[in-house]
Amino acid sequence: MEKTNKVRLLSLISSVLLFITACVYPTVFIKWIIPIYAVCIVVYAAAAFLLFYSLFTAKDEEKLLIRSIIATAVFVAVLMLITPLVNNVIFGAVAPWGSVLVNTALIFCFWLIMLRKIRRQTGENLVVKPLLCVLLAVIALPVSVI
Repeated sequence: MEKTNKVRLLSLISSVLLFITACVYPTVFIKWIIPIYAVCIVVYAAAAFLLFYSLFTAKDEEKLLIRSIIATAVFVAVLMLITPLVNNVIFGAVAPWGSVLVNTALIFCFWLIMLRKIRRQTGENLVVKPLLCVLLAVIALPVSVI
């Protein structure tokens, strides 16, 4: 498979996983349904892994798998540290919607930055209309749940 097509396919799959998780995550976090919350975190991690893998593929990096795993671990660790910090320090434990909004906004910004980096590496416009719709839905869904 040609490198650009592979990068495009990985970015699209990653964004679809992000969209599916964004549909479920706000309600699960607010109602604190722990098993489904754990699944959401795993799917976020899988989507981030695919996005990192596509970025490193576009850059023609060595050791794609190892770099992608390390980058994903850092992403998930930062995400898991920010959530309780935002929930308990800024909004208080009584306002889980604040964590949902901040988490979703951070993930949205992360995806846009990564897609722009991938676009810069490949020279092709990967942020097509379907991907933009997916990303906009990611930020709009938590607001609609609240």
